Amino acid sequence: YPLEDSKGGVRWYAQADALRTSEMTESEFLYIKQQLNYCQLLADEGDFGLLDTIFLKHRVFQQRHAGRTFPTDFDFQVEKLYNHIIPNRMPAGILLILGCIFLSITLLKMNTPRWITAIEWGISVLSALYLLVLFLLRWRLTHYIPLAGGYETMMFLALCTTILALSLGKRWGLALSIGISATGIIMLAAMIDGPHAPITVINPVLKSPLLLIHVAIIMAAYALLAFTFFISIAAIAVHFFHKSRLKSVQNLQQISEILLYPALFCLVAGIIIGSVWAQLAWGSYWSWDPKEVWALITAILYAIPLFFKQKKANPMFFHSYVCLAFLSVAMTYFGVNLLLGGLHAYS
Repeated sequence: YPLEDSKGGVRWYAQADALRTSEMTESEFLYIKQQLNYCQLLADEGDFGLLDTIFLKHRVFQQRHAGRTFPTDFDFQVEKLYNHIIPNRMPAGILLILGCIFLSITLLKMNTPRWITAIEWGISVLSALYLLVLFLLRWRLTHYIPLAGGYETMMFLALCTTILALSLGKRWGLALSIGISATGIIMLAAMIDGPHAPITVINPVLKSPLLLIHVAIIMAAYALLAFTFFISIAAIAVHFFHKSRLKSVQNLQQISEILLYPALFCLVAGIIIGSVWAQLAWGSYWSWDPKEVWALITAILYAIPLFFKQKKANPMFFHSYVCLAFLSVAMTYFGVNLLLGGLHAYS
């Protein structure tokens, strides 16, 4: 219920708020306190025609009192579209299952049939377009780049993973099945607390361009590191099921190493940009916050295999190390918020 305040601004009230009669007329006070009760009575009686009329009149009330702060008709249509196409756990689970099936076929046969490759391309392209549309629609609805909360960053990570899979798919067919599997897992992780995170007002400090760049670069790094993790899982599977395919394991190591360089660069760049934002937001470049510490640990862990002199001699050691190192990514993103808290917890 929007009403103009004494300073000329618009303040929104809910029926359950402790309303002050000094801030509104008696008729406005009674309308806010009784309108929803009357709607509930009409719903109980099944008088939905009159109920629709009441809702239309209430929209006129909102438009009259909210002025320019009231959403436009286009915004309403965008929100309806967003609510209709918002994902749930089923499509995410289907992506995970299909990705695992395609990945298993490729690893067992050491060759991907053309018809499966065509399906993988189709699924990957549709997934990328779908996630991009969701990202743009949420951006329009929130009026800020949706990278502020856990749900938003995870969905952006899924988008980055799909785009990365498409980028690598032409030269490396295994990337498509890995991308589909990883996207399914990430989307499921985003829906731990429910299939849809509500759109709410966020802390103004979270709208900083520096923070948005920091989060975007870190998510790009995590997408690359997720790929190295799945590559290592694939290499370990090849080692056990095709022990004669040592060359394939070595090739997977080379691919993983190539991805580690941009991943480490993005991770370090993200930490540096985040520290600059921290100075502006918290007054300190480095506060030894748990998430800061674990981000630094992750960067160090992934820097080690790039400078380890004996990595060429034992590719299985490299892949095992990369698998274990990914636990630090999980700890940085999930574990810190769940177990340690800190300055980053409010986001």
